[in-house]
Amino acid sequence: MDEACSSRRKRGGRPKSKYWSEAEKLEGKNMWKCNHCKHEFAGGATRIEEHITGKGNNITKCPKYGAHEEDEINLGDQIVEHDSAAFKKAYPKGDPDAVCIKKSDIELLQPEKCLNDTIIDFYINYLKNKLPSDKQDRFHFFNCFFFAKLAGLSRNDTSIACDGKAAFQRVSTWGRKVNLFKTDYIFIPINYSLHWSLIVICHPAEVMTCYRDEETKGSPKEACILHMDSRKGIHVHLQNVFQSYLCEEWKERHNNVRDDVSPKFLDLPFVPLELPQQQNAYDCGIFLLHYVEHFLEQAPINFNRSTKFSVPPPDASLKRSHIQKLLIAAEGDSKMIVGGSVNPQNNTQFSAALLGGDVEDHAVNGGSNGDDALTINNLLSDLAREEDYFDKELQWREFQAIKRKRQDDDWSDKLKDLKKRVIDVKNSLHQSGSTNELPKPSELHAKFIYLLIEKLWELRDENVKKMWDLLEDEEVFIIGIDGMGGVGKTFMATHFKNEIKRKGTFKDVFWVTVSHDFTIFKLQHHIAETMQVKLYGDEMTRATILTSELEKREKTLLILDDVWEYIDLQKVGIPLKVNGIKLIITTRLKHVWLQMDCLPNNTITIFPFDELEEEAWELFLLKLGHRGTPARLPPHVLEIARSVVMKCDGLPLGISAMARTMKGKNEIHWWRHALNKLDRLEMGEEVLSVLKRSYDNLIEKDIQKCFLQSALFPNHIFKEEWVMMLVESGLLDGKRSLEETFDEGRVIMDKLINHSLLLGCLMLRMNGLVRKMACHILNDNHTYLIKCNEKLRKMPQMREWTADLEAVSLAGNEIEEIAEGTSPNCPRLSTFILSRNSISHIPKCFFRRMNALTQLDLSFNLRLTSLPKSLSKLRSLTSLVLRQCSKLKDIPPLGDLQALSRLDISGCDSLLRVPEGLQNLKKLQCLNLSRDLYLSLLPGCALPGLSNMQYLDLRGSSGIKVEDVKGMTMLECFAVSFLDQDYYNRYVQEIQDTGYGPQIYFIYFGKFDDYTLGFPENPIYLCLEFKRRRVCFGDCDELPYLLPRDLTELLVSGNDQWECLCAPLSSNGPLSLKDINIKHCTKLKSLFCVSCSLCTNIQNLKSLKLDNLGSLSVLCKEDVAGLTQSLSRSGVFSHLKELSIEKCHQIEKLLTPGLVPQLQNLASISVEDCESIKEIFAGDSSDNIALPNLTKLQLRYLPELQTVCKGILLCNSEYIFYIKDCPNYETPRIGGRV
Repeated sequence: MDEACSSRRKRGGRPKSKYWSEAEKLEGKNMWKCNHCKHEFAGGATRIEEHITGKGNNITKCPKYGAHEEDEINLGDQIVEHDSAAFKKAYPKGDPDAVCIKKSDIELLQPEKCLNDTIIDFYINYLKNKLPSDKQDRFHFFNCFFFAKLAGLSRNDTSIACDGKAAFQRVSTWGRKVNLFKTDYIFIPINYSLHWSLIVICHPAEVMTCYRDEETKGSPKEACILHMDSRKGIHVHLQNVFQSYLCEEWKERHNNVRDDVSPKFLDLPFVPLELPQQQNAYDCGIFLLHYVEHFLEQAPINFNRSTKFSVPPPDASLKRSHIQKLLIAAEGDSKMIVGGSVNPQNNTQFSAALLGGDVEDHAVNGGSNGDDALTINNLLSDLAREEDYFDKELQWREFQAIKRKRQDDDWSDKLKDLKKRVIDVKNSLHQSGSTNELPKPSELHAKFIYLLIEKLWELRDENVKKMWDLLEDEEVFIIGIDGMGGVGKTFMATHFKNEIKRKGTFKDVFWVTVSHDFTIFKLQHHIAETMQVKLYGDEMTRATILTSELEKREKTLLILDDVWEYIDLQKVGIPLKVNGIKLIITTRLKHVWLQMDCLPNNTITIFPFDELEEEAWELFLLKLGHRGTPARLPPHVLEIARSVVMKCDGLPLGISAMARTMKGKNEIHWWRHALNKLDRLEMGEEVLSVLKRSYDNLIEKDIQKCFLQSALFPNHIFKEEWVMMLVESGLLDGKRSLEETFDEGRVIMDKLINHSLLLGCLMLRMNGLVRKMACHILNDNHTYLIKCNEKLRKMPQMREWTADLEAVSLAGNEIEEIAEGTSPNCPRLSTFILSRNSISHIPKCFFRRMNALTQLDLSFNLRLTSLPKSLSKLRSLTSLVLRQCSKLKDIPPLGDLQALSRLDISGCDSLLRVPEGLQNLKKLQCLNLSRDLYLSLLPGCALPGLSNMQYLDLRGSSGIKVEDVKGMTMLECFAVSFLDQDYYNRYVQEIQDTGYGPQIYFIYFGKFDDYTLGFPENPIYLCLEFKRRRVCFGDCDELPYLLPRDLTELLVSGNDQWECLCAPLSSNGPLSLKDINIKHCTKLKSLFCVSCSLCTNIQNLKSLKLDNLGSLSVLCKEDVAGLTQSLSRSGVFSHLKELSIEKCHQIEKLLTPGLVPQLQNLASISVEDCESIKEIFAGDSSDNIALPNLTKLQLRYLPELQTVCKGILLCNSEYIFYIKDCPNYETPRIGGRV
């Protein structure tokens, strides 16, 4: 079996080349003899590869080695000086757990190759990212190394070590970030004995409720271990490994367990499944991925051994092709992989294969119509385009002083050879109508795809391709290049200026540097000087002269570099949309190109290098070297040199400046000194001055202060959390409404992002050198200690804790302990952020001399078990954040913290009681107790009297009564769980009667497995801007429940009691309800009756989503669903735009003719995986279905579906159908426009 199947990612060491077996060493000599041509040559083992491939100096190429083998390029076998990780790509980009993929990994997707761990992890990551966000928390995926670590496998010993405690200790940190017992399914890929298989652990938490075989079999939800193996008998004796691991994991998370739980786990059923088996020795990895994919598609909310799990045999070749194409998309941007298919806009050559579904739906044959001539013509067009792009990319690399590599020439030769073969096939088709003995077009197309994969791992700058596309697009007039200072905007613009001049793409190219002191008069002068035009008169006259001169010329490109503010092009005299004139703007400020009417799609944002990639290191070695030749550093400085480059955080300006500073320095003390200077925030005047210009451009002093304060915050935080931290620091007025506060905070944040001082989309981060610049400014007038995201393992030394310290942030490090007796003397310290570390214990005296502390953040210290009593004496404290300290069991009394306005102890799973003195915190405005599973609030004991509360999150806590929150008239955001029907109805009635309920609320009633329901670990203020008001029902009796009139979302999940949705629900007035989402309800047979108080008051429903409703047979009750006469055009469905139904296996006919008049606004219908459905619209051939706004009709996995409707479907387009895996489907008659 191919050894790639058991490959491991190695650390250090020289990889063995595949060519070394092609020669034998002559005894007693440092000589080698080729096994093919018998040529003898001297040197080390690397000379064998040079002889075989001919890619060496002063050595003869072997004339007899097979040409087909010579073409293979295995980067995994190459030795790269100072860079064993070259040619890597990370997916998902920016993810700390991203998979790094090399070209040698891609080659394993060729036929008859075994997949390695990298490909397995990549595709599982891809499947995980496909899951809807509200379902992702149900699953946990370990990577391929988990089992090897757990079982103690090594290269020399592949036997499984089953000692439970020892095995658990080897992986004890792997499960810290997630509570495995809150998941439904845990996936573990297994690789040993040169074979892959899969373990799925189902409902691990259920092991503690019932575990004996006779008790659990047939119960709705059963804990068990599934083994999915495509070659049974190879992987045996796995049972005890996972039973022992789960047992130890449970003990670790429940330190207070008294009973011996081992018997419960050792009796956990181990179930080998009967599944399709591989028929060869190399497809085990493909089968593993196939099992994962199908299990995710079918995974029910409740699983037991009687649950049916059907898996068809995989098509291995299509699966390999599918993964190849996904990797092409992942290369450009991990976000290109969406919805289970590759975005066709990313690779136009695949558009025919990818539009309308997953890659597996289409054979790689050049087109679904099988037209060989069309395929060949399209392929020739693609080849010509790739040849052109390849040349442009090489020019870009050459401009960057990156030496052209031998692989570049090899790839170019292969592309030209393929082009010649395609032309031969085209000529043959033209002359004889057949390809005769020549390759089939589909084979040539497959070769082209592989060439693209091969190239993408070596030329990785998608910005080059995008820029050329924009330059050639006649509808694009302004192109923006933005990014932070020193990232390479001017560098890129210079390259394109040179290339355009060389190629003659534009007849004239003019470059003007605008800079900070810009005026219209100066800019006119510089443009005229560049164009060699004389100007005179006032500003308007000068503009007329410039306009006239530019309009006389054809195809002119004007580049305005370093723009800092809006430029009125008309006043300057720059005409657009005339004679092909284009404008390129480079700026740090995103709003500048927006104000100048440059469309977002016509811009290129340049980011610093990703820390997972090697570009930063390559650039550093290149700049450290001489005349384009990378430097070769001595081994003893390599590690510290890499640390120095890491401190530059991917910014080319910083990397280049540091390389110039370190030229010729081979002694380690120089490198240690450079690293220490960076730690002391000394980055050099050149870098500091460039970065500081962005800060100086912030005209408003308040925004400057907010930026400087952001230097204290950890990376990768939600935008709303960033705003909250500004409020706590006193820079935002927290006495206004939350909406006003967050609006102001988001505006400030947007300005900082527009100035390229903050980076991020959903979450924010600050570049490391920008943070150092901010710290440099801060320490001019203050004393701050800031060491965020620097991988520190120890607390700073005591000499750094000076008496004048005002703020300390050590967020995002790996600090594990604070030495006993540590008590910093910091009487002026107001802010201390120690979040996202691994602290387990804080000494009793630690806070004793920090009496001025106002802001304390210890969140995400997952090992922290207790807090010192000295915390109770911090009377100046206004914010205390302990979120996700999941092992914290107790919090000292807080009654003396009278100034406290924010308390967040959410996700503290081990907390046994509410902090003492909570009722005394009269200034409290924000309280988060969500997901503290063992907390029980006694009615009337803690919450009444907290009248200043604006934000209250009690998800998961029990015992709440109306009286507890009745006096909170300022409450804006509220999340609560009710278990008592009377308490729930009284609260809903109260907020309706008073008329001043919260703007945002999430009300939960019943029993839930997870109270987050789509908001894992996230506070509800993330929904502030959306004004969401949601009521969620879990498993509860079919009793009367009143819905709030201002409700916008209704969710019913996991209910096993209700038979009709509208039976228990009611409303005493018109509802604002827009979205209904119902899932995993076993007894629900129908939804509406159209006549009750609920149905008559639903007047604005926009979206209806139904998922996994095993008993649902009709949308409306039988007495209404059977009606043939039309209902009123106003009703439950009259405003419905989206209807989605999935895994509802009892329903046969979705919509009756009587409902059609209410569906005039329906735009999207999606029906998936419903085993019994036969018609979407019931009726006979005389019933015409008119849907004037329908734009999408998606039907997938419907084995019994016969047609959409028997009559004529009247809609505005016939191109709305997306049909997949509906074997009995017949296309309906389509009418004209409605």
